[in-house]
Amino acid sequence: MMMMRRRRIRKRKRREEEEEEEEEEEEEEKEEEEEEEEEEEEEEEEEEEEEEEEEEEEEEEEEEEEEEEEEEEEEEEEEEEEEEEEEEEEEEEEEEEEEEEEEEEEEEEEEEEMEENMGEEENKGEEENEKEE
Repeated sequence: MMMMRRRRIRKRKRREEEEEEEEEEEEEEKEEEEEEEEEEEEEEEEEEEEEEEEEEEEEEEEEEEEEEEEEEEEEEEEEEEEEEEEEEEEEEEEEEEEEEEEEEEEEEEEEEEMEENMGEEENKGEEENEKEE
């Protein structure tokens, strides 16, 4: 009878110990799972952050490129304007030169006419003198 009782007690103890072990194992598994989940979440967060950073960098690069393009366009426009101004100045100078040449020609013609007139008057004067003589 005592043996039987001891055996039962041992069995029960063993069962209790096994149950405890099982519970501990389950708890450990749960903890491990939780840790894994946490790690996964952290990894996901890190990935998301990296992606966001990359996107921001790309946006910044695009903005910089756009700004550069705008600056280049502005420079080109300025150059074109300068060229146009230079052309206008050249045209004005040419016109002035032409006007000066025309004025000179007119002056020369006037001088020639005056000389001719003077010559004719001298001739008339001489002819009159000759007639008088």
